[in-house]
Amino acid sequence: MTDSIYTPMQQRYVENRLKGMNQTEAYKAAGGTSNNPAVPWRMEQRPGVQEAMRAATKEAFERNVGSVEYIINECVAIVKEAREGGAKTLAPAVAALNLLAKRFPEFRDPMVDARQVNLVVPEGTSIEDIKALRDQLRSDESK
Repeated sequence: MTDSIYTPMQQRYVENRLKGMNQTEAYKAAGGTSNNPAVPWRMEQRPGVQEAMRAATKEAFERNVGSVEYIINECVAIVKEAREGGAKTLAPAVAALNLLAKRFPEFRDPMVDARQVNLVVPEGTSIEDIKALRDQLRSDESK
């Protein structure tokens, strides 16, 4: 069982780490007074602190990278790169962006009969990506 963040200092420490401070800076800014470098390290190792940092990082990713605006901005960047002759890196970037975009209804392809379509899996696609897509498709069908 993991402990939760139960002190205001731990909460401030997590907030400071998420702002980009290193362990010592975050500890001092949170109100820590020890000059022992092991103290900030031990705070970082607390399960509740690690859990809070993971949750906040995931939320920030989903809010920033996993957004429609991000996908549109990346599409624009890919088009600009293509115009500059950067074709070697475009295929994997387009494939990854396409997979990410499938999370949003605005970018989903219309339903087609899967028996009449050859499936091409983009290079770098993990089995977890495929399973997540399968689960998403199943949940969409049940609606």
